[in-house]
Amino acid sequence: MRQPIAVALVAAVALVAGCSDEPPDPYDDTADCNHLYTRGDPGLGAGYGYSEEPHPFGTPVPVVVCLGGRGGTVQLLAEGTGVTVTPEVGSVPEETLNGLHQVVFEVTVERGASAALAVESVGVSYGGPAITSDDEAGTWRLSGWGDREFD
Repeated sequence: MRQPIAVALVAAVALVAGCSDEPPDPYDDTADCNHLYTRGDPGLGAGYGYSEEPHPFGTPVPVVVCLGGRGGTVQLLAEGTGVTVTPEVGSVPEETLNGLHQVVFEVTVERGASAALAVESVGVSYGGPAITSDDEAGTWRLSGWGDREFD
């Protein structure tokens, strides 16, 4: 009799653990974009997926660029100093998630960096989140940018 109760309890805990109001994890390249541009031209169809948590200097952190439209290439540019983005150019995949193509880049920030990210695709460029360094703590973070609300 105890075994069915234990199985039901484990199943209930697993179900509850899977439910969350938190935004999707941008470290998963199939994650939803948690920072979409919602002001201005709604046809832009662009945004980012990233964590606003602090990251140690010198550690590569994934940033997902989310684009509407069709294939081609995209660049994630660091406008400023002390930031490296790889790859230099990403290929936009044919498949989409929730109507957006997603390209994963890695951003590495050095102590003392001062920069913002921008995307360039099909001859169009648009801004993105700023990089904020905390030299004393040895960390950096991406600021919120054009966030949409989550249901």
